[in-house]
Amino acid sequence: MDLFISKEKKAMKARMAMRRGIADLKRWERSLEKKRADMIRLGQEAKRQGIRDQYALALSGLKMIMAQIQRAKKMQLQLNLVETMRDLSTISSGFVGMMGKVGKEIEKVTGNVDFMKNQMKFEQGMMSIDDMMGQLESFMDDADPMLSVSQEQQISDSDIEKMFDATASAEGAATPGAKELLEQIKTEMQSN
Repeated sequence: MDLFISKEKKAMKARMAMRRGIADLKRWERSLEKKRADMIRLGQEAKRQGIRDQYALALSGLKMIMAQIQRAKKMQLQLNLVETMRDLSTISSGFVGMMGKVGKEIEKVTGNVDFMKNQMKFEQGMMSIDDMMGQLESFMDDADPMLSVSQEQQISDSDIEKMFDATASAEGAATPGAKELLEQIKTEMQSN
């Protein structure tokens, strides 16, 4: 019947059995404490009446009761320590299991990534774009000589930079007359 019980239920049963054992030991200790009080009372009565044999018997019984009380306390402590160690090992094994799962997930993510392969693909793509741009320029030059732009008509880097500056100023509205400056640059570029 215990074969079909889950791990959690088995652990719960073990924990409950441990707690029942501790409770039983506490009851045993309480009953021993009552017996100790009875034995002390009987020993005092035997001593008061001067009956040495009964006093010696009470003394011997008291020693036996005290030894059992100590044993009960040690067993309670032992069970408490075992329960705490079991709980600690459960927590630790849960943590280790979780770390193993995290490690597997990280391995899945990083195992599928081949940085060298991806870098080579990226470089091939960049070379392909360079080739395509060269072919496009060649096509444009060959397609219509009238469309090709002469050195004098090409837009200079400083004109492009002025456009960037003027556009940024117009968007930020920080520089007064930025729109006029942008229009002036456009007009100059079109006249060239």
